[in-house]
Amino acid sequence: MKAKDIQYLIDNGLEDDRVKLSVIQSIEDVRPIQEIALSEPELLTYSPSDISTVSLFEAYFSKALTGLTNGDIVPFLIFDKSAKQYAGTSRFGNISQLISDLKLVGLGLENYINGQA
Repeated sequence: MKAKDIQYLIDNGLEDDRVKLSVIQSIEDVRPIQEIALSEPELLTYSPSDISTVSLFEAYFSKALTGLTNGDIVPFLIFDKSAKQYAGTSRFGNISQLISDLKLVGLGLENYINGQA
């Protein structure tokens, strides 16, 4: 993924009829999901990182923002357009400039949003 591709995602996000993914550019961008993440710890059972406190939550996303600056992570905030609420986060991660490869990583709050928590 090249710098121009990352800039395109920052400017436009990704969107279809159901969801809009916006690039997380600051800690303030993830405040809408912070309360849910901190008050519903069972939603984070399969999360790759412990974000159970404000400081851990902010450290997790600060690392993602550093990765965005370095060009090896593109973090997204997911907005469920049909439910009109945030559904979690995801990211393109482990972006390799050498082999044009990336991985998709999620921190889903979908069960909470769908009333299944």
